[in-house]
Amino acid sequence: MEAATFAGLFGAIFGSFLNVVAYRLPRHESLVTPSSHCPSCATPVKPYDNIPILSWLLLRGHCRGCGEPISPRYPLVEALTAALCVGAVLSHGSAVGIALSIVLILL
Repeated sequence: MEAATFAGLFGAIFGSFLNVVAYRLPRHESLVTPSSHCPSCATPVKPYDNIPILSWLLLRGHCRGCGEPISPRYPLVEALTAALCVGAVLSHGSAVGIALSIVLILL
């Protein structure tokens, strides 16, 4: 069960990064800089407002700076990635099977 919990946390964190990739790559923006920011007002997202799934829920889907709505796509991608990673752990008995499944999920 510890492995499933770890996989869920890992999946949510990596899902957050996948959101960055999905938003910035088509716009030809850097994946590294600047740090996460509101697409409406460009206010940098504070670390405590950048916790996958939880921050979106606590902020009720709005930017802390300008109050503009933040797409529910962000927590959905994070939750789906977390769930798929947990599923990989629960459905495979070997570390190799788990690792290969998670790599395929994240790709």
